[in-house]
Amino acid sequence: MDTSALAFGYLTVPAGEPFQRVAGIGRSQQYDLIAAGEIESVLVGRRRLIIMSSYAAYLERQRQKEAAGEIGVPSPNPRAGRRQPKAVATIERPQGSRPRQQYRIQPATAGSLKTTSSVSQKKAAPLRAGR
Repeated sequence: MDTSALAFGYLTVPAGEPFQRVAGIGRSQQYDLIAAGEIESVLVGRRRLIIMSSYAAYLERQRQKEAAGEIGVPSPNPRAGRRQPKAVATIERPQGSRPRQQYRIQPATAGSLKTTSSVSQKKAAPLRAGR
């Protein structure tokens, strides 16, 4: 670790995989936070360095928002608060009319099931024996 960075009061970590190992935040989320101004970074040459004190301040802001109930969900199930009942459409029909049935569903019987033909069975037999 470079101690000269600590002398100036800045501890930086390169954006990308190094910051992901330290903070557990993926590359896309890192750049989204930088673009939103949530965390600060500096460009040194071609390297983007994230200032860790700004990340610590971001975590503190997130903690305060969570405590205030602005973010997070009370249930461990993240979908619990968002589910809404599905709207059910009702169709009004004139009295005495029945819905038109285009296709009739008949239960399957033993005779109605198709079996493989003897030709396909003969072709399949040598393949099974060869394996």
